[in-house]
Amino acid sequence: MVKKIMRDPLFLAQKSEDATEDDKQVARGVDEVKQEAAHKEAPKVRDDKAR
Repeated sequence: MVKKIMRDPLFLAQKSEDATEDDKQVARGVDEVKQEAAHKEAPKVRDDKAR
């Protein structure tokens, strides 16, 4: 999902909330998406060229 960058100074000046145990699952999912994207971008190395 792509969202526009938040630029509202009043919104950005608000104090943030502390993360909860439920937020760990969301963060873990983001890490997995980033890792999957990194693997897709990595160049493929042929077995005979790897040595």
